[in-house]
Amino acid sequence: MKTATRTIVTTLAGLGLIAGLAACTADAPKKDDAKASSSASASASPDGKTDATKDEGKKEEAKDITDPAQLDKFQTKCENGTAKVTDGNGDVTVPDCENVIIETSNSIIHLGATTNLTVNGAINDIQGTTVQSATFAGSANTLTTDNTPKIDDKGEQNEAKTR
Repeated sequence: MKTATRTIVTTLAGLGLIAGLAACTADAPKKDDAKASSSASASASPDGKTDATKDEGKKEEAKDITDPAQLDKFQTKCENGTAKVTDGNGDVTVPDCENVIIETSNSIIHLGATTNLTVNGAINDIQGTTVQSATFAGSANTLTTDNTPKIDDKGEQNEAKTR
């Protein structure tokens, strides 16, 4: 009888182990189901300045720059003849301003009439009415304007087009 009892106990222990492993495996997320998350987000305050806030518990999917509907909308002010764009991953509107400095990346930027444009960010789609001169320090930016600006390209893979 001792052998039969050992066999039963061993079999039950083995089944319990298998059931436990099966339950753990069923609950594990698949590698393909992983979603990109963001632990910090930027928002524009009423005065036009960016306030970076940390949001630990909230997960959100990465935004697709090719789909403007997914991008947050921002307005940047021109103060003392200069507008600075720092809101990333967004759809940013800049009014007519003598100097515009783009420090952000992965954004669509709509410019009013601009004399001097400086682009330090990367992978931006910049749509301007008229830009007199543009300096690219970042890479993979596209500038489309109604005129042909003077270009100083210190980055890589930047493109300037005229409509």
